[in-house]
Amino acid sequence: MANPLLLAGVQQLYRRLELSTGCPGECVLQGWGTSEWGRERRDYLAFRADTGLLRSWQIQAGLPGHETYMEFLFDDYRATGSITIPYSVYFDFYQAAFRITSVVVNPPLPDSDFVPKP
Repeated sequence: MANPLLLAGVQQLYRRLELSTGCPGECVLQGWGTSEWGRERRDYLAFRADTGLLRSWQIQAGLPGHETYMEFLFDDYRATGSITIPYSVYFDFYQAAFRITSVVVNPPLPDSDFVPKP
């Protein structure tokens, strides 16, 4: 199963970020980028004001003229080594919940992992 947390960096996703209005207790950013159809796309990223952690990510998607939003919800953040990650991620489009059970930071990888397989 793919890990939904392995995402591109903000510079690859958005050409501009703007502060938007949010609910009490959160900060909402609008991310302006380009859709897979070459049209302008506006996503919303909501961060908890008390921790700065990402709470939700709404992504504009769909065919031109039939745009809709898909949403990821992030929860159960835990400190893992020197980083804090969400151990629970919900994706509304597939109604799928991802629950991370363990995390190993910077595990040693054998050289054989980098040898092309026939």
